[in-house]
Amino acid sequence: MATAFSDPIWRKPQTASTFQSLPNGERVDLAIVGGGIMGLSTALHAARLGLSVQVLDAGEIGQGASGLNGGQVIPGLKYDPEWLLEHFG
Repeated sequence: MATAFSDPIWRKPQTASTFQSLPNGERVDLAIVGGGIMGLSTALHAARLGLSVQVLDAGEIGQGASGLNGGQVIPGLKYDPEWLLEHFG
């Protein structure tokens, strides 16, 4: 039985997206999309290996989940909040 969900979205025809070039025709060895913790870590390690790197992000670096996580301490986990406060402040 066919339903509205039987054909995945990635199988539908798509048109190619157009993106701006880097300023002044700049070229890099590695372009990283996303300035979160993984993108920045990848950029750092690639740069340390001698690659020229550009990090591209639609917003500000670290503004998403990497920079704005809740940092929650939940009593049901291994360490209770009092222990964490005593040891880490």
